Amino acid sequence: MAAGTLSAEVVGTVLAIFLLLLVGYLAKCLGVLRTSDSTVINSLLLNFTLPAFIFMAFRGVHLSRGQAFAPVAMQALQVLLLALAYIGGRAMKLDRRTTGGLMMAAAFGNTGFLGYPVTVAAFPTNRDALPTAVVIDEFGMALALYTVGIVVASAFGGSRFDWSGALTFLKMPSLLATVAGLLLRSYTLPQPLLSALSYLGAATVPLAMISLGLMLTGSSIAASVKPAGLVVLLKMGVAPLLMHFAMTTIGANPTVHDVAVLQAAMPSAILTGIFSARYGSNAAFVATAVFLTTILSIPLIPVTLLLIR
Repeated sequence: MAAGTLSAEVVGTVLAIFLLLLVGYLAKCLGVLRTSDSTVINSLLLNFTLPAFIFMAFRGVHLSRGQAFAPVAMQALQVLLLALAYIGGRAMKLDRRTTGGLMMAAAFGNTGFLGYPVTVAAFPTNRDALPTAVVIDEFGMALALYTVGIVVASAFGGSRFDWSGALTFLKMPSLLATVAGLLLRSYTLPQPLLSALSYLGAATVPLAMISLGLMLTGSSIAASVKPAGLVVLLKMGVAPLLMHFAMTTIGANPTVHDVAVLQAAMPSAILTGIFSARYGSNAAFVATAVFLTTILSIPLIPVTLLLIR
């Protein structure tokens, strides 16, 4: 595929997702929806559409030994990004809720909702590319977000942290869907069930972006330029560079290397805003970080693809 065509497909994918965020923001501005409506939307996301999306992402995925290194590298990278973001938040003297949001936005990337379609657009003839992206997303990013991310969001959420509450992730539908999807990925299941799950999963990206748009405010953007700039630097600059060195050091094959670097370069995860809202971190700031990193990913993701090719 020509570089121009590839860039156009990637930019189109990112723009489509970004426009969904604007739908939520405009709906709030026009009075069609209210900020409080995001609570209901988030409940639908976490309990129904996201688990279906995760389960279907595993269908037919074949795992190889070489693919196993990438999720481990992604998890190690996220721990480092959490530490760097915490140090940055302390240096900027941010409050605890915003520091928690900064850590969430800097560490966890949109490796599923955006990473999957971008991977397909970038490697259309490589049959190993999408399974590699799924493994990195589910075991490298999502599993850490559903565990460590919830701990961070709760611990910095402005209330006294209860360690027993952190174990609630074990009962989360998304984690149960991850386990079920992994165990049943090669089994034949009734087609009506798979179709129903596909329909549910397809609603995840629109609902998540609309919810973030409802949380976005003009004042949050104006007040978040400096910490959001740190998120951009860590998430879309430092992260892919460190992933490149990690994959090169372990001698990963070209597909695993390229997909891992591309996944590391994804903008801040949509679910960081959803989890921040649910567990008390600064959701308005995280929505701003998702907004800005998604905009900047329009030129930065094609640049990353050109560098790794």
